[in-house]
Amino acid sequence: LPFYINAPGGLMNVSDRVIIEDSYKSKGTLNMAYVTEMRANIPALILSLFNKDWDILKEEDLTYENETMEDVYYRERLMLEESINNAIIVGFEKAGKKVEITSSKLFVTYIDKNALTDLKIGDEILSIDDKEISSTNEINDILSEKKANEEITLKVIRDKKEVTKKAKLKKENKKTVIGILITEKKEVETIPKVDIKFKKSESGPSGGLMTSLAIYNYLTEE
Repeated sequence: LPFYINAPGGLMNVSDRVIIEDSYKSKGTLNMAYVTEMRANIPALILSLFNKDWDILKEEDLTYENETMEDVYYRERLMLEESINNAIIVGFEKAGKKVEITSSKLFVTYIDKNALTDLKIGDEILSIDDKEISSTNEINDILSEKKANEEITLKVIRDKKEVTKKAKLKKENKKTVIGILITEKKEVETIPKVDIKFKKSESGPSGGLMTSLAIYNYLTEE
């Protein structure tokens, strides 16, 4: 059915998801609240009509006008990875431990319906007008020097092939934009090593602060 149900989830002990070599021990827990989302079948839909804690949502409530639920899941999963890596960087830096970003990839995770571009969700952006980029800040710097209606050329990886795509820029809130959302996927190396485990069914950017605190808590004696 083209409906989804949002139901109460529970509390997740984030500390259980963080594994760091030779870490300090501490009492108590650091928790993150989560929501359970499920695709509605007929029995669940009927049950939700009698359960005040279950919210029925139409598919169009969860997607933008020009995307599918698969696009939403792709974006949410990448956002989780982005959140985890940002948490590692912040936690280690605040604890005075070594953390190094070894690589950074930029993926298109949303395209506005009014964007004038042949980019697709999932494209990995390599360069804009032959300038290599490795961060969203670099993209913003390039676009700040451009004007509305100016056309740019982007090199991207799509289906494991390097291809060239175009975009005509727009002015929005006094900023020059393409009309896309970009998620940054970093690879980091740390001393000591850290491993953070989330399930395949879990996604979204929430919980970054709690993950940072859990990491910091393991790295500091206090």
